[in-house]
Amino acid sequence: MPSHSALLLSWSHYVRLLTVPEAQARNYYESESLRGGWSVRGLDRQIASHANERLRQKGTAAISKADRPPAEGTESARIEATHIETGSYPDRFR
Repeated sequence: MPSHSALLLSWSHYVRLLTVPEAQARNYYESESLRGGWSVRGLDRQIASHANERLRQKGTAAISKADRPPAEGTESARIEATHIETGSYPDRFR
């Protein structure tokens, strides 16, 4: 974990992370909390659902929406496809 001068999450996040026995899982939950902007409750849900273990079994590196491509058939996927084809986003996404 980072030194006391570099705490990037709330103290409550770190208190909750200390309950995770495996260092690799703790590091995963810490980085995903930062990347995904998880609240302490969100972090609790991910730990309780064993998200780290599920993703390791699937071979997926991250759960944060920021790191996932848009699901096919969604408006985000359509906009992304349009952006790729035309090189510009609609005005509402600028």
